[in-house]
Amino acid sequence: MALDERGSTSLIAVLFFMAFIAIIFSNMARSYEELQIIKYYNKSYICSKKAIVEYKSFYKKISYINVGLKSLFYAQFFPLAAWLKPFMKYGAKGLMYLQSALRYFLRYKLLTIAECDATNILGLLKTDPLGKKIWKIKRRLDTSAVFEKKWKAFMPFHYTGSNLSENHSFVITLKFKLEEGKILDDFTLNSKHMAPKGIQQLKDYYGLQFL
Repeated sequence: MALDERGSTSLIAVLFFMAFIAIIFSNMARSYEELQIIKYYNKSYICSKKAIVEYKSFYKKISYINVGLKSLFYAQFFPLAAWLKPFMKYGAKGLMYLQSALRYFLRYKLLTIAECDATNILGLLKTDPLGKKIWKIKRRLDTSAVFEKKWKAFMPFHYTGSNLSENHSFVITLKFKLEEGKILDDFTLNSKHMAPKGIQQLKDYYGLQFL
């Protein structure tokens, strides 16, 4: 009987030990998952921050070129600069081509952000501060480019690290508002973290399709 009791005690001890090990591994797996989620959120926020930096740089460059275009346009009405008119015309065309090139370069810069995946950026490629007509820039009489007064962009982030991926998928909404200056234009930005429950709601709400 003593041997039976000793054997039963040993079996119970083994079961408790196995349960203890299972709990440890479960907690380790949960901690690892939480760490991956934190890393994913951090990477996602850095992605959106760097995208905003690119927009800031784009606004500034286009705005500076606008100053040059306006200067060339009004300079041609001064009698002393009449003989420079042909050069001003070519100069203005060159600046307009440069604005178009910078517009395409903006998309390239967004796509090459290390912390961003293509799916995060695709929504930004449909429009930009100069509007939805990617192949054409709207211009004023003085040939300067026209910024959109208000525009909105979406950055979807689809977490695929576990079965709980839908609970950690979200969209960052960027709302831009033009700030017109006497010389240079700038923008104000309102960003919002949107987290619908599940990928299907992300698709339905924003009309987005994940790859």
